Amino acid sequence: MVTIAHLAEKTIREKPFLQEALYRRLINYQALAQDLAPGIEKELGKPVKPATVMAAIRRYADKLEKSATSTAVFGKDCAIELKSKIVEISLRRSKTLFQLVPKLFESVDFEDGGILNFTTGNQDISIITNAKYADLFLYLLKGENVLEVNTDLIALSVKYPKTFRRVPGTLHQMIRVLAWEHINILELIETMTETIFILSEDDAMKAFKALQRLIQEK
Repeated sequence: MVTIAHLAEKTIREKPFLQEALYRRLINYQALAQDLAPGIEKELGKPVKPATVMAAIRRYADKLEKSATSTAVFGKDCAIELKSKIVEISLRRSKTLFQLVPKLFESVDFEDGGILNFTTGNQDISIITNAKYADLFLYLLKGENVLEVNTDLIALSVKYPKTFRRVPGTLHQMIRVLAWEHINILELIETMTETIFILSEDDAMKAFKALQRLIQEK
């Protein structure tokens, strides 16, 4: 049976930012109840009292608090590193492309700060590298189906202890602070001790400061 409580929870779950604000007790229950009431009335097909909706919201907030998982504690064991002049080359996946991987690696001077990352999907592959290698890479890949080339990017890396990957919500916390700043993530690369966000250069300092606050506040 569909109830007011069920519909209130459903509406809040569909809005992650609203759910988090409710969990952190940043929401005025009465104002939220008045906002949700018309939609709940429409789904139920009958009038509902905002006070009843507010009671359902309060119970859901208590439920969120009780069921909250442990979160990773950022702090002195974490570090942020920013690299500029990054390029992303997206290509259609092919057998010949994989055969070119050794040549691409040989072209990058890792001791001089060179980077090279591959993200492999079912249909396409993204290559992340320094902008200075873009022309050479495109030459080596001239027989491949290049879908898109994105320039003027940065690689923002968050380094942390390897225990982080076993703590639920670690990635969510980082993505959340970037989303609040309306920062678009073009590419996401993860290893055991590092998460790398590929972003537009225009968002570089805003993203750096947002993640820095996350580390400092913990």
